[in-house]
Amino acid sequence: MARLNAGETIRSIAAALAIAPSCVSKWKKRFAETGALTRGRVGGRKHRTCAASGPTGCANAANQARSRRGALWRN
Repeated sequence: MARLNAGETIRSIAAALAIAPSCVSKWKKRFAETGALTRGRVGGRKHRTCAASGPTGCANAANQARSRRGALWRN
């Protein structure tokens, strides 16, 4: 970012770093939007949310689902 602030062009920075100009452009955009060059959260699975009410609603729903699945194998 120091090079951009010093007035260098995106193409000259990319050539100096031996990377594509689009990378420098992405970094510039990300820095303008977030104030940081680091990526956001990447990967991982999204945890399901439970519609059941109360603090034990999700736990009860999960236990009921397990018992239904287990009943299929018991027969």
